[in-house]
Amino acid sequence: MTSVTMAGLFTPNGELGFNATPAESLFILALLFVPALLILAIVLVILRRRRSPQVIAARTLKVHTANLSPDTDELIVIITLDQDAFKELVLIDGPRRLTSPTSRPVTFQTGVRSGVPTLDPNTGWTIPVTNETKAELRALPAQPGEYELTTMPVAIVVE
Repeated sequence: MTSVTMAGLFTPNGELGFNATPAESLFILALLFVPALLILAIVLVILRRRRSPQVIAARTLKVHTANLSPDTDELIVIITLDQDAFKELVLIDGPRRLTSPTSRPVTFQTGVRSGVPTLDPNTGWTIPVTNETKAELRALPAQPGEYELTTMPVAIVVE
């Protein structure tokens, strides 16, 4: 049994058993690798879309923090938003970013195991959303009210 080598592709009568010019050999290699590269590119585009957050433009978006107790340093993040933005938020199936011209953005980052809300001066608030938090958000009624999440130190006020 003989093995095929790269050198065999470029010989006029190589181990492949047919005459192939160097141009024909390159064409054969292109036929083999171009579909694989195309599939890889499509997969990378799909993965990138899943990670980039869906942007929700909120008419009202305010974020405040409050101490859970005067005796501790634990904070709760209070997010105030309009009902339309809240209706889109509770349908969370991937990362979502609430934006407003008058406030820092709030990104609900899905696919995490745990964490606490953080504030980055450049990107705004990041709220980690576990599967439990996602289920809790989906269970909230899409109407005005005040909702405190049990899985995360976050409260949502819907106007």
